[in-house]
Amino acid sequence: MNNPKRPVSHVLATKSSKFLEGHIPNDWHYNVPNNDYGIDYQVEISLNEQVTGLNFSIQLKSTENTEVGNFAKVALKRTTLNYYRVRLEPVMLIIYDADANEAYWSWINDHDIDYAKNNKTFQFSISKTNKLSEINWAEVTGHIQRIFNAKSFISDFDILKIEDNIELAAWKTYYEGDYEQAIYLFRRLISSGNTEYNLYQALTWSLYQTYQYNEALNTINLLLDFRETDNGLKTKACILAEAGFRENDKGKIIQARNLFKRFSTGGDSALMLFNYGNTLMHLATLMKRLSSINLVWLRNRTMRSVGRIWEQPIIT
Repeated sequence: MNNPKRPVSHVLATKSSKFLEGHIPNDWHYNVPNNDYGIDYQVEISLNEQVTGLNFSIQLKSTENTEVGNFAKVALKRTTLNYYRVRLEPVMLIIYDADANEAYWSWINDHDIDYAKNNKTFQFSISKTNKLSEINWAEVTGHIQRIFNAKSFISDFDILKIEDNIELAAWKTYYEGDYEQAIYLFRRLISSGNTEYNLYQALTWSLYQTYQYNEALNTINLLLDFRETDNGLKTKACILAEAGFRENDKGKIIQARNLFKRFSTGGDSALMLFNYGNTLMHLATLMKRLSSINLVWLRNRTMRSVGRIWEQPIIT
């Protein structure tokens, strides 16, 4: 009697999942999405039994063996990579080798991918020195935190050093995008005597994200008076831009434009580049309007002058 046999691919998938899940820290939470669009795991980082709001995704590949050599290799579709590019969190690529009972890992963004090529798939090579069994999860946390902080121009901050549960809760709500609650918690911390620079930075960004531009501008100006940093000035540029658009204030838009121009390097965040482009567009629109107003003013003045000429008596 012939019974159904389980496909090798299914066996490999089970082995790789068990291996990965056995190496994720016990106090971290992970979720396996129902639909596989290139994301096999979503991982949330916890600290002191509290989730931090920091998270990353995993693409897990498996093979019977990675062959001889110093690298494990796998091909990913262009469509999958395009999906990664629009995701907010970093994506970790893991290749499981069943024969070696080991997995190798790297960050997708650490690979040099030439999207200009008309490839349907791209080859990825991961050094076999990057063993998942030897991964430093504290370094992973630091890497993810730097990525999340860069999105809102926050620097010099280590969530692993936080011991206050209220502060940890504040950063959790902040990273999750619950800015109204974050404002409340950051203000509570500041009013209790916590004067950490990054609390003010996060409070400023939370005010900005909730469209409270005047309060955000006042807070960032206080911060810059205390210590001027590039990240602080970038934050101010974003606030000035949005406030200028809302109030149709050319002065604020010009200030924002000048700050964006000063710090534009080509590798800036999407939000900064978006706001920079908007300032240029608004200023161009304002100049066009002013030109139209000037033309109308000149035409009216000319017509009045012509009228006065025609009103002059003719001397014969």
